[in-house]
Amino acid sequence: DLLNDAEQSMMEYKTSIENLQKDSKYTLDKIAIGESDLQRGQTDLRSTGKQIQSLGSSIYKAESTAAGLMDRLRTI
Repeated sequence: DLLNDAEQSMMEYKTSIENLQKDSKYTLDKIAIGESDLQRGQTDLRSTGKQIQSLGSSIYKAESTAAGLMDRLRTI
């Protein structure tokens, strides 16, 4: 009858809404994890960039020292 059909439809809608809420929560959780991973990746990238710059500076100093040493050895 009409009342039973309406109740059945309401139950289906309720179930559908509950499933959508669960899916939304799952999606929001995944987004939060993704944002956290992105921020961690940005931090790691910045840190790596600083390490590369420091390494470049160290190499420059070592080359400068080696060049000075070579100049002194040539004068000997």
